[in-house]
Amino acid sequence: TIATPVRVIATTERSPADLVNDPISVVSDSLTVSSGIVTQARFSVGVDTFNPAAAADINGISVTLTATAYDRFGNAVPDGTAVNFTSECGGIVDPANGGPRGACETVNGNCQLEWRSQPAADTVCADNRVTIMAHALGEEAFSDDNGDGYYTNGESFSDNSEAFRNDNESSDVGGPTYTPGELFIDLDNDGSFGDATPVANAPAGLYNGIGCVSDGTVCSSDVISVFGNIEIVAGPLDAASLNVTIEDAAAAVLNPEVDSVAPGSYVVRVSDAFGNVPPKGTVISTSSTGECGVATPAATMSNSNALGAFVAGVGVIAADANDPETSDTVTIAITIPADVGGSGNSRNFVFACNL
Repeated sequence: TIATPVRVIATTERSPADLVNDPISVVSDSLTVSSGIVTQARFSVGVDTFNPAAAADINGISVTLTATAYDRFGNAVPDGTAVNFTSECGGIVDPANGGPRGACETVNGNCQLEWRSQPAADTVCADNRVTIMAHALGEEAFSDDNGDGYYTNGESFSDNSEAFRNDNESSDVGGPTYTPGELFIDLDNDGSFGDATPVANAPAGLYNGIGCVSDGTVCSSDVISVFGNIEIVAGPLDAASLNVTIEDAAAAVLNPEVDSVAPGSYVVRVSDAFGNVPPKGTVISTSSTGECGVATPAATMSNSNALGAFVAGVGVIAADANDPETSDTVTIAITIPADVGGSGNSRNFVFACNL
C-alpha cells in the first residue's frame, strides 16, 4: 500500500429490489491511506536549549524535549503513539499532564516532555554532557525502489540495532556505536545487546516492519525500536567556573598580571571545566580607557552542544583621545547574564595597553 488519497464507493440494491436492477451508490469523503507507524528514517528528538546555564549547579533547571515521529511516507503517526525517554543524569517529567512519566503521546506527530537538572544526586554526568534517548515501536527504513509500498527482496534497508543510550557519544563511519555497560532496550529479551535486527523470530539481516508481506524468509513484519540520542551540556551558574584563555596573534597565552596588549588582533577562548562550550547567552564583552580602544563588538554564545571552546576575536586599536592623565587599559569581560539563567557576575581580565 502506498500513501494516497482515496474515496470509497458503497453500492446496494434497492429494497425490495426492483425489476430494472437500479442500485443506490454513495461516495465517501476523501480518505487517506498511510502506514500508521513511525520509521527510523523519520524519527528524531530535539531540545529547546542545548547548553542551559546553571544546570551543572542548581537542581530543577529545565529543558524542553520534543520527539517527532512520521511514517515512511512523511505523514504524522496516529495521535497517541507512545514515545519513551531516558536520561543519563537528571530526570524526565511531564508537567503538561501533571505526572512524572518518562513518556509522552504524540499529537500531530510531536510530543514533549522536560528534562530537569539534578547535580546534587549520586548519579551525575561527570563531564557535564547529558545524553537523552527517545525511543518508540516502529519499523526499519527501506528504499522501496519499485514504489509498491512494500519491502521487496533486494531493496536496501537500514538494519536497526536495539535502541541504546549512547552515553559516551562513540561513533564510527556507520554512526553511533554501542559500548558495553550503556543502557539498551532489550527488545528480544535475550539479555544481550543486538547490533542488528533484534527480533527473536527473525534472523539478523532481515528487514523488520509492517512493509513486509512475505512469508518471513525475506523479511519480518515484527516491529522494532526506533530511537534517537541527543546531548545537553549542563552549564555553570557563574563565569568564575569557566576556563578562559586570551591569545595574541602568535597564539601566545596572555596573563593580565604580567602581560600587556597593543593595537592588534587577539583571540578569546571560553569553555567549561570539561572543554564544552559555555552556556547559551554567555557574553564576551570589551571596554577600554585612555588612548586604547576596541574595534570589535561583544560576542554572544549561541545554542549549541559542541565540544570545544567558544571563540571570539578582539581587535585593539589606538583611540583618538590624547589623555596622558588616564591609564591606557583594555578589559575583556566574561558574563553569564541573569536573563539566561546565570548569576550575572562578570569575570574581568584587565590588560595594560601599550601604544
